[in-house]
Amino acid sequence: MKKSIISILVFVIILTSFNFGSTVEGLYREKSYYDWVTKDGCNWYVVGPWDFSYNCLGYALDEPGGHPPTWDWPWGGANPTDDQMTEYLGYFGYEVYQGSYPDLITYDYPDDRSKVCHIAKRTAVDNIISKWGKLELIRNDDLDPFYPYGEYGRMRSMYKK
Repeated sequence: MKKSIISILVFVIILTSFNFGSTVEGLYREKSYYDWVTKDGCNWYVVGPWDFSYNCLGYALDEPGGHPPTWDWPWGGANPTDDQMTEYLGYFGYEVYQGSYPDLITYDYPDDRSKVCHIAKRTAVDNIISKWGKLELIRNDDLDPFYPYGEYGRMRSMYKK
């Protein structure tokens, strides 16, 4: 009996050591977190695994067939203003855009509406794909999918190359 319990404990320890922080359905966090960030009725889909090597800005500026995306946030631990983000995106050929089909969309920081905290690529008329920090690459079926006072904020500015 004692040998069986030890065998079961060893099996559980080995099994949990391969988890590496992922949770239900291979998500890095619980599914409820992703539902909490995204507005009711706005679908989200994982289109890339969690990866600590790049973030939303690195993904947004990555060109197809180019180098792999990187962790890019030139403001350190701070969030940029619209002007700072616009200046930075300008180095890559992006300009502020007021039309219907932007290439990139920024979102404000809920604790300080004057700051930008997130950026996404528009991939279809009403779809965006963005890297959620160290979490997964997520597609949303809405250009403004986040709760205004959640982890990310409201849609802020649009850019076109």
